[in-house]
Amino acid sequence: MSKFASAGFSFVFVWSVAFVLDTRTAGIFLYSYMLVTVLVQLARAGTENSMLRIIQSTDDRVETISKLVVFLVYVAGMTIIFGGMLFALVGLGIIQIYQDTQASQSLWLLLVLALLFGVSQVFGSYFQIQRNVYSQYWSLAIFVSFAGCLASALVYFGQSEVDVVQYTLTFLLISMLCFGITLLLLWHSLGKKCSKEKRHEELVNAKGIQVIKSTMPFALLTFIHITTQWGGQLLSGGWLKEEELAMLSVATRLAMLTNFVFLALAALLAPSYSKLYEENKINQFEAISLRSVGLSTLFSLTLILIFIVFGKAILAFFGAEYQAAYWALVILSAGWLVCVIVGPTSEILLMTDRTREVRKSLIVSSIITVILSLILIPLFRVEGAAIAGALGLTALSLQNYAKVKKAYGINFLSPKSQAAQLGSIWQMFFVQGWRLNKRNV
Repeated sequence: MSKFASAGFSFVFVWSVAFVLDTRTAGIFLYSYMLVTVLVQLARAGTENSMLRIIQSTDDRVETISKLVVFLVYVAGMTIIFGGMLFALVGLGIIQIYQDTQASQSLWLLLVLALLFGVSQVFGSYFQIQRNVYSQYWSLAIFVSFAGCLASALVYFGQSEVDVVQYTLTFLLISMLCFGITLLLLWHSLGKKCSKEKRHEELVNAKGIQVIKSTMPFALLTFIHITTQWGGQLLSGGWLKEEELAMLSVATRLAMLTNFVFLALAALLAPSYSKLYEENKINQFEAISLRSVGLSTLFSLTLILIFIVFGKAILAFFGAEYQAAYWALVILSAGWLVCVIVGPTSEILLMTDRTREVRKSLIVSSIITVILSLILIPLFRVEGAAIAGALGLTALSLQNYAKVKKAYGINFLSPKSQAAQLGSIWQMFFVQGWRLNKRNV
């Protein structure tokens, strides 16, 4: 439920920005916000796994706090480093829109948010360890999206036009208030831990070097993954105008809904893959995945058909000018559809100690995305960025699909697997539903 709430708030946030701001202002803000979210993902890359190993072993409140502080310092430091790199790129004039003073001021305000968001992400990982799902998703995503919705509501009911700096400042101030709720949730969670009254010098503190060694390798992997998924939109800042960036951002967010159910179900299956792999029951991977792959494919196909038929009407909901992003929406949705129909191949590789294979696929896909972006964006503008992104995703999916098929003989595209997927969906929706109705009668 929390994952659906997170996705729902994220969608409403993007819609509210497009609705209350003119296209140019929305383009500046959404592109800057995308840069900041990428920066936060890079800063916290790998900390989830490290925290799971380092913090999970203790029930002592003071010891937990001391270890959390180490991760907070690490993420804050990495955020500052990546923020400095972004500052250098803007100073060199590589990103076209930041030649405008207000656009650059908006970005610097959002970099303050990056620090808050990065810290909140650490707390979210802690809540995940404690299996506090609602606090986890509030910290990881919902609080920022919720703050954005409130900022848009204030602008709308204030009935006054605002520039991008004023909107960003409003968003930042509300985000600070929402971050306060995260701190209260953390305080409440830590209060449940028993304190063994250990002296400070006896605490087994997490060493900074240990944290760096265990997290830094993931930063590179995360960067490569981001390049594949967001490369087209990231590089578009070098050529596209503010209005075009707004259209691309809306199309990208809408298209990602095509992959939403697949991601949620794949995350649920990941622990099962790991367990079956340890028990040497790899032959059962496909069997336990059929229903989730079938459901994901059905959802994605339905959504992309809706986009094809009603795409312009849906985009008009954001504003009449956003209808120009119709083809970008369809193209990006098609790219995500390929990710769905080949099945959870990436998760299978990761859960069976084939991380190196996934890394190779990501490197190839990111190179494809970058090269195509450099060629297609200047030629075809928004559609060029969409094509580059979709083909990068397709390349990643097909590589992992081929590797899983070769290593384990699992093929979610085979006629046999397709028939089994349809059968599992039929049984779930019709046979089980019929039995339930009969029982109620």
